[in-house]
This record gives sequence, structure tokens and C-alpha cells, in this order.
Amino acid sequence: MTDNDHSDIPELSVSPLELFFDLVFVFAVTQTVSLIEHDPTVTGVLGGALVFFMLWWAWQQYTWGINVIGNERVVVQLALILAMGISLFMALVVPDAFGDDARLFGIAYSLVLFLGLTLFYAGLDTMDARRALLQYLPLAAAGGVVVLVGSFLTPTWRVAAWVAGMALELLATTATRTYDFKIRPGHFAERHGLFVILALGESIVAIGLTAVELDRSLEVAIALGAAFLGAVTIWWFYFGRFAGRAEEALRATAGIAGTTMARDLYTMGHFPVVFGIVLYAVAAEEVVSHPADPLSTSGQWIFALAVALVVFGLLGAMKRAGGPLLWESVIAALVVIAVTLVVPIAGWALILVFVAAIVIAMMAQTRRLSELAAA
Repeated sequence: MTDNDHSDIPELSVSPLELFFDLVFVFAVTQTVSLIEHDPTVTGVLGGALVFFMLWWAWQQYTWGINVIGNERVVVQLALILAMGISLFMALVVPDAFGDDARLFGIAYSLVLFLGLTLFYAGLDTMDARRALLQYLPLAAAGGVVVLVGSFLTPTWRVAAWVAGMALELLATTATRTYDFKIRPGHFAERHGLFVILALGESIVAIGLTAVELDRSLEVAIALGAAFLGAVTIWWFYFGRFAGRAEEALRATAGIAGTTMARDLYTMGHFPVVFGIVLYAVAAEEVVSHPADPLSTSGQWIFALAVALVVFGLLGAMKRAGGPLLWESVIAALVVIAVTLVVPIAGWALILVFVAAIVIAMMAQTRRLSELAAA
């Protein structure tokens, strides 16, 4: 097999059960939004990022595992259903993950993680693959144990243990860098693309539920429309600029390099983007609930951080995929961030500035890329 040949790897379609499974994790988007809304400080956002990364990491075990072992076997489907039930409970307690429900969250996370690791290992059909995964399993399992133990500690030590557990999980990914897990590009890209769509959809639901409680006024309608356009713009930026380039890069890079590319572009590269969507939902809910007012100080920097994570996260991943530096989007994001932090205008106007800046940037990029292709 050459470095860019996937011909010996049969492609896999995302099954309805996988999509059903993903819906449970996307429920965690709304729950993470609630967690941050209750504490929209730097500490609250960092805590939300930690909890959401744990949720994201648990989901990744099943994304990788099913991509490699397939989704047709009954035992895989039963394991997914079991993991789904535990994950639903895990997402349910997210808003109080640093409070009274910390132990429940830690136990649920560890169970989902261990079940995913077991499914991945048991589903492999060659000893070489199992030996390679055994390089990952000790550190990954240790991370789960540290999280579980930390759930029973005092709040300060609990957070330290959870951070340490996630550090072990990240360290575990370096242990298998010399083995090719034969990633199926179409399935891998589709799973992540669907997660982005579902996260955006969940953010729209959260924004809509906020509007339901308000009077039907012109101000609310304008704010709701602006929040919706912001979500559409993120969707367009992802699928119009990044998704195709990322899948193409993954298809063109097989072997060990392909496994590394999948990790960098999707497991690592998608997290800031998806968490940026979470933060966008937090800011957009404030915009809709106070349609005539400028964003609060916390709302300002949360919206600015959301723009930075989504735009720069996608641009960084696109660069990793071999794409050009899209400096128009860099400038657009910097302009939006500057306006957000400096100019005291209504929140819906800030979102429209974001929409306009990205639209202009993408139009300029399309023209520039067409000229480069014709040269």
C-alpha cells in the first residue's frame, strides 16, 4: 500500500444507531451551556472547558473504535446502547459537575471511557492491532482511574485530579504513533461533521427556548434572527472552507501518517471549534434575552473567545490539512474581536458584524483561491 492509498480499507457508512448515540453527547452541549451560564467568569469557562473536554474525549473513544472495528456486529450495537444510557446520565449531571453531582459525573465518565476502551480492544481482529492498542490502554485507563478517584476528593483536589486525568489521556495518544489503525476517511469525517451540525442545532434550540419565554417584539425578532445567522455562518465556514479540505487530506494520507492526521485534524483540531460553538450559544442566549442592550462584560469576552476558537481553530486545522493561510479570515476575526471588546453596541449588532466579516472574508478568499488555481 502506498502512502496515499486507502483501497484496501472498505469504507463504512454512519449507522442510525451511531447518530442516535451522538444525540446523547450533543445533549451535553446544552448542559455545558447551562454550566457556564451559571458562572460566566474565567473560572466558570475554564471549568466548562474541562468538563466538555472530558465529554468530548469519551465520545472520541467510540468514534475511533467503531471506525476501526465496524458497526455491524450485534455486540457493538449493544455496547453502544449501554454507553448511550450511561452517557445520558453523565450529560444530565453536567450543570452540577463541580458540586454535589461531582461523584456521579466522575463515575459515569469512567464507565463510559472503560466501556469504550474495552469495545475497541475486543473488536480488533489482529494481534498486531491489539498489541498497538495495548500501548495506549494503560495510560488511557489510568486517566480514567485518576478522574474516578478525583471525584471523591475535595473541590480543589478534584479539579487537579481531573486535569491530571485528561493530561494522561492526551499523553496516551503519543504511545501508538508508530501504528496504522487504517482509518476510514469518509466515516471519520462524517461523524465529526455530524457532531458539528448537531452542536449547532442544539445551540439554536437553546436560543429558541430562550426566546419562547419573552414577549413577541421586534427587538426579540431581530436578536433571534441575528443569533440564527451567526450559527448559519459558523456552519457555512465549517462546511464551505474546512470539511472538504480535511477529508481530502485524510484520504490522501494513509498509513501511520494517516492515523496521526486523523488525530490532529479531528480529535484535537475539532475540540476548540465545538467548544467555540458552546460559547457562542452562551453569548447568543444573552443577546436574545436582552435584545436592546450591549453584551455584559462577561458576554463580550465569551463572544470574542467563541469567535477566536471557531475561526482560528478551523484555520489552524486547515493549515494542518495542507491548505493555504486564509489571512482574510484572520483579519475578519480580529476585527470582530476588537469591535466586541471595545464598541458598546447591542449584542445582535455584534453578531451581524461577525456575519458580515466572515461573508466578506470568504468571498475574498474564493476570488483569491480561484486566481491561484488559474495561475
